[in-house]
Amino acid sequence: TIHDLAMHLPNPTFSPPRTKRLDTERLVLQPLVWEDTEDIFRLHRYAEVVAFNNLQPPQDIQATRDLLQQILDPSNLDLGQHLAWTIRTQADRTFRGAVGLNMRVQEPLIGELYYEIEPPFWGLGLATESVQRVLSFAFGELHLRRVKALTATQNIRSIRVLEKVGMQKVGFRRAILPDRGIWQDNYEYAIYALL
Repeated sequence: TIHDLAMHLPNPTFSPPRTKRLDTERLVLQPLVWEDTEDIFRLHRYAEVVAFNNLQPPQDIQATRDLLQQILDPSNLDLGQHLAWTIRTQADRTFRGAVGLNMRVQEPLIGELYYEIEPPFWGLGLATESVQRVLSFAFGELHLRRVKALTATQNIRSIRVLEKVGMQKVGFRRAILPDRGIWQDNYEYAIYALL
């Protein structure tokens, strides 16, 4: 169809944004770089971090390098932009997790949010603080119109974070993501820019 064809044409108005360091009271969101490979590897080795997405805990560091290649390789810009940050403490820059926004060429004013915190630091408000700062950046500097997030219906912690930052449940998707052979139902949450 014409619509399908249009979805595969380059978007001449798409200009990939650049990421930058973002600060909060307790945290520094540093743009993801290759030197973060060991920290991301360790983060994804926690089974509970990858429990509700389609990642498997990496078997070796090369699996994490391959994942970062997809995020950091500029040749992937024809697909859109992936802005990613590590979450670190203000006090000593200790790694605590990661947060990011995906923007597709076909939807340049919409970002898809994700976040991951090391389990020993769950319940301290780090995800909420990080997500609030990324949303401020998304709307205030990137001028996105909408930010969405998908979360498994059983992922109560993630649902709480999304609701705390003002996102609202806008959809339900049955069996959308395969997770170790089981298709997971997901909620879609969204928040919109003020007009």
